[in-house]
Amino acid sequence: MALTILPNLHHVPRFYLISGKRWGGVVATGGAVGLSWDRGGAHGVWAVLSAHELTGKNVADN
Repeated sequence: MALTILPNLHHVPRFYLISGKRWGGVVATGGAVGLSWDRGGAHGVWAVLSAHELTGKNVADN
């Protein structure tokens, strides 16, 4: 299991003064598996399979 804070999303919780609602704090929780085959030449094969759930306060479900 992995816990990753996403730098490309609004991961810092925010607070709207007008509505009083908090939102943000987006975190990706999940895991990944990687495979590679490389014999040191110019070519190789790499693959990564990952799945994560995004959670946060007052943000859309995924």
